[in-house]
Amino acid sequence: MYKRQVRKDAKRVRHAAESVEPVYGKRAAKLAKAAHKQQKILGDHHDSVIARDVLGKLGSATDLPEPVALAYNSLLEREERIAAAAESKYRKARRKAGRLLKRGVK
Repeated sequence: MYKRQVRKDAKRVRHAAESVEPVYGKRAAKLAKAAHKQQKILGDHHDSVIARDVLGKLGSATDLPEPVALAYNSLLEREERIAAAAESKYRKARRKAGRLLKRGVK
């Protein structure tokens, strides 16, 4: 739930920055771009969370042939790596956006 709210907040920041871009120029554009990047990263993470949930349910069936169970486990591990990479990217993007916000758009 928390990450969903963060994604919504990033969208609000992006729209606010885009609306003042004609007045504040390049700094507002950079802030909008940074917020959009955060939205995309959080969206990728959310997609991975949903995929892991579905794969976990599908892979937990007791009557699966071994190759199919291994395939589900392989996909689940891949989604875990994707989620971890998205979290790392988000921390980096958040720091960058934080520096932009501290400077302000003026």
